[in-house]
Amino acid sequence: MVSAIIVAAGSGVRMQNTTRKQYLHIAGKPILWHTLEAIGGCPEIDGIILVCPDEDMPFVRSDIIDTSRHRKKVKMMAGGVLRQQSVSNGLNVLPDDTEIVLIHDGVRPFISSSLLSRCIRNARQYKACIPGLPVMETLKKIDKDQNITSTVDREYMWTAQTPQVFSYEIIKKAHELAAMGQIVETDDAALVEKMGIPVKIISGYRNNIKITTPEDLLLAEQIFASFLAMDNPD
Repeated sequence: MVSAIIVAAGSGVRMQNTTRKQYLHIAGKPILWHTLEAIGGCPEIDGIILVCPDEDMPFVRSDIIDTSRHRKKVKMMAGGVLRQQSVSNGLNVLPDDTEIVLIHDGVRPFISSSLLSRCIRNARQYKACIPGLPVMETLKKIDKDQNITSTVDREYMWTAQTPQVFSYEIIKKAHELAAMGQIVETDDAALVEKMGIPVKIISGYRNNIKITTPEDLLLAEQIFASFLAMDNPD
């Protein structure tokens, strides 16, 4: 069984908006609604855990889950203070027969079924897989005064995206060890890496953006419009 955890418990401080970023609209629908549609539309995914702020559950149920068009079972779970805690909360309520766990940001609405399928397939083979992109620009390392201390070789540098997909046993153990050691990382792959387990990275795509700033929201509208244009050619 493949279970998906959609993490949507953040406050969205960088968006500079009183509304949480996952509820801001693209084309008249909340970002989280679009993300749920994309995840729910993947045939390999059997069930979804949607992690959101506890106080938002009635809204998420009525305005996002109940209006979705897919027929996947969606269970809600309250998030934690940190993203890592939110993922752990989702892991704790997965069905017992879960074999593969897919973890995705609630504010990455442009994930495709083909990339989801590729990540799942590679996770079955390698036990851990994430999508990403090679770094294209020059990287500079700086000090606390923002002076450049060195130029970083970008040849083997990639940026990480989601979904991040793992064997259930591996990602569950990674989060348990992190909690015991009070280790906090910015993504789930880093926790698996600390166990000494290789994580396969495959090519994602540039439209798989994480919407965190007002500029990202404007870009998301443009991406959505381009998708409509491709679906409705003149």
